[in-house]
Amino acid sequence: MNWTIIIIEALVLTAAFTAMVLIPLVKNPVWWIADYPEDIQEEYFKTHERIPAKFFTPTVLLKKGMAILIALALLLLVVWLAGANNFWSALGVGYGIWLFIDWYDCFFLDWVLFANMKAVRLPGTEHMDAAYHQKKYHFIQSCWGMLIGLIPCLLGAGLYAWLFCSIMAADNMHLFYRLIARLGRWLFETNDARRMSGQQYDTSDLSILPDIPYIVDGTPEHMLDIYRPKNSADGLPMIVNIHGGGLFASYNKVNTWFNIEWARRGYAVVSISYRRVPETTLIHQIEDVMAALRFIRENSERYHLNLDCCYLTADSAGALLGLFALAIEGSETIRRTFGIAPSGIRFRAAAFISIMLDTQRNDLLSFLGKLVADAEDTDKPYLPFILNPSAMVADASLPPLYLVTSAEDLIHRDTLKFSQLLADKGLEYQLTDWPRGKQHRLVHVFCIQYPTWPESRHIYAETDAFFRNHASSPV
Repeated sequence: MNWTIIIIEALVLTAAFTAMVLIPLVKNPVWWIADYPEDIQEEYFKTHERIPAKFFTPTVLLKKGMAILIALALLLLVVWLAGANNFWSALGVGYGIWLFIDWYDCFFLDWVLFANMKAVRLPGTEHMDAAYHQKKYHFIQSCWGMLIGLIPCLLGAGLYAWLFCSIMAADNMHLFYRLIARLGRWLFETNDARRMSGQQYDTSDLSILPDIPYIVDGTPEHMLDIYRPKNSADGLPMIVNIHGGGLFASYNKVNTWFNIEWARRGYAVVSISYRRVPETTLIHQIEDVMAALRFIRENSERYHLNLDCCYLTADSAGALLGLFALAIEGSETIRRTFGIAPSGIRFRAAAFISIMLDTQRNDLLSFLGKLVADAEDTDKPYLPFILNPSAMVADASLPPLYLVTSAEDLIHRDTLKFSQLLADKGLEYQLTDWPRGKQHRLVHVFCIQYPTWPESRHIYAETDAFFRNHASSPV
């Protein structure tokens, strides 16, 4: 199990519980009157209309029942994200977090905040300091909470063991992972669309050729866009860009502003799309990227692309695909392993932004490990590289690489791991590892998402200098 995720879950759920309790309590303390000590309740009812406040009344049971149902639903998600793999590990995670919140409720919310916050005192009971400071009542309620918590935790662990573990051995589990991928795609693309709608740039100085099919099948996955300065002469250095999206989300349009920045710096930029999981697998995504590169080479004269000065930029999962492409282009052994024809393009250098290096993960992208390969890939010579791309570096002949990550990058360790692999092999690379941001969070691929930030401008300038320093490098 992933203890980092368990700790994060406990803190997030504790914060949510605090808000769920305190917000209605401060607005209307009577909402939680059933949780007040009985002597405080009776003092309140001396001057106010009596309402149901005992535990075994319909109103109170409805509130408690709704809380237990919510807890049950959350439990299934929590134990899955934590990596529980049977009934006992699911019970341990779920009940462990329940106890943590139960004790936090007793020892901090009840003993400290409830006792001292005047805003939560019922009207007419403001003078009852001793009653509000009593600890025995809340400790007993905490013990009851520990017992009550066993109900959703046992039910949840049993349901989890059946739904997520027993079914895991069947093909139906694959449908679940496909559902997660599609939900992730919706979240990614919704967020990107919202962000990009507020980022309008003047492109009157650029020439943009959109939606050029590199495989003629009418699908957006097999199209590319070309950006260049308007009225520019032939011979501009060329950048091929591969967008990210976790292998399961987005098209090349998500990198529009990033590509515009590079066109303004005097490059012809070719931005490619590719098929996404779960509709396809990683080997076919690699085939798409290589097909796009072959199209670029075969149509370089038609689109005035300079094959003598080529660079590659890629981010996140796109950087993983870029690594496969560079390895196939540069190694006859790897080409034979994958059985994919090279394009013949020789990249003088490449820039990888927040590379997603691993496909078998123990984080929120753990479902990808079940989708990058299928029965078609069984016993294929390339399968070990699909499941462990890091192993490919030992056999790959890679151009000089510029790497970018940040302390607030959610897959920060992937870039650090990749840089160490390059160092172990003695390959040329430059690593820029940003610390935590001072004005804003330097999140995953921040220079793609927010190209006008000063840190992003620094990355463009540094990458541009890296490329131009290798403009005459042998290829």
